[in-house]
Order: sequence, then structure tokens, then C-alpha cells
Amino acid sequence: MSRAAVGEAPLPPSKSPPTPLLAPFAVALSWPALVALAGLGCVPAAATRDTLGDAAQARSVAHGCEPRHFAFERVGGGSVTSAELRGRLTVVAFVATYDRASQAEARLVGSALRRHRPRINALGIALEPRESRPMVEAFASALELNYPLAFADADSIAGRGAFDGIQSVPSVVLLDAQGCEVWRHIGLVDAAELEDALTRAGASASN
Repeated sequence: MSRAAVGEAPLPPSKSPPTPLLAPFAVALSWPALVALAGLGCVPAAATRDTLGDAAQARSVAHGCEPRHFAFERVGGGSVTSAELRGRLTVVAFVATYDRASQAEARLVGSALRRHRPRINALGIALEPRESRPMVEAFASALELNYPLAFADADSIAGRGAFDGIQSVPSVVLLDAQGCEVWRHIGLVDAAELEDALTRAGASASN
């Protein structure tokens, strides 16, 4: 799998179609029914790929990386912003409530946060419209996430906004302490890959 530092080589555009949105009737479904929907293939399999460079934090600064700026509505009230996450590495997981792989990735990110806290932050972003609010809230509650889950804005759902090009779930992005993107993985990441990305970006026990 080829790896290059973000900023040295542009990430190829995603070939996966945009994240499908659930039909309006789905908001009335119970959580078990939502899990069952995942087996119907609501989300096409994303082509797995990632980009990463050694000493990612130093390289992102050296190449004049533009920090990501965002503010998303947080499940349960309030908001989560890029400004409040600065100062630490941040793992951003993009998920959908009706996708089983998203459930696995959400749990995996939570495990990484437990291992590396307080050296890293984590944030989940649900790529679903506001009409899916009951399902997104149920998703966060059922998985007992140990990090904030937020609703994506319209630009993010369309693959634009702060995290341009993310149109498949699950996906994960790693931001450095300045808020610059230093790694992204499209498709379900495994624990070893995420751990390797965090280590390369500087999330070692000595930090």
C-alpha cells in the first residue's frame, strides 16, 4: 500500500459514490431494525486506501499545511469546533448509523482514545442529514461512545467543506496538533493501521 505525506502528493479523488441517505420512513425504525438495514448493503464498499508520511507533524508544518476549520452540532447539544481540539492529535471518524463497518470503526476509535488519552482527541461525524437525528442519537447511545459524535453539515455530506473528498463510510482522518490533516484512510481501518498512523504522527507514550 503506497503511503505519502499529505501535502507532498495530492490524495486521488474518491471513486466511491456519495454516502447514501436513508429514506424518510427509516426515522421510525427501532435500533435493531437499523442494524438489520446494514446487512442490505446500504453503503457500497469503499476502496481502502490511506496516506501517511514519517514525522507527519513536522512535514505538515514545513509544507505550509492549512489547518482544518470546522464547527459541527454535537449530539446531545452544543457544538464541537476545530479550535477546541487544537493542541493534540485528533482522530476524526466518519460514520453512518446504518453501516455495520461504521459501528466497528466507531468502537475502534474509542479503544485508541483509551490507549492514548490524554495525548489525543477523537471525534465522530455522522454523514447523515438532520432528518436522521433519532438514529444518530441512538447510534451514540447504543455504542456508548467515549468521545463526541457530531452531525455533518450539508457541505460535508456532499464531500466538500473542511474534509473535502470524504464521501464514503467508514473513513478516518488524523489531524495534527495544529489542525492539519496528516493521514486519511478510506474504508474500515484495522487497529494496527490506526496505531501505526498515530505512532508516526507522534502519539507515543513518551509525549
